[in-house]
Amino acid sequence: MLMVNAMTLAHRGVPLLNNVSFSVAPGEVLTLTGASGSGKSTLFNWMIGALPDAFQACGEPWLNDRRCDNSPQNAAASASCFRTRCCSTPGASARI
Repeated sequence: MLMVNAMTLAHRGVPLLNNVSFSVAPGEVLTLTGASGSGKSTLFNWMIGALPDAFQACGEPWLNDRRCDNSPQNAAASASCFRTRCCSTPGASARI
């Protein structure tokens, strides 16, 4: 199962996604829709550890019960996120 918990994404301090959470079980399909530049592709870049330096992200990506944001790139992005305070209070709902 793929899960994202409380993911917040900002570009140069400007929020793109706020507290996004979802899960996708084996065999399920999830479709993300949104305007150009709204953060859809960047969400996946974050999940694979390829987040460009201009972006900050917070949250927890999980794949098959293993947290998968332990790469050096994701660790640096998470630290940057907390320094710039782009994260919101957990529990608020958000839409892409």
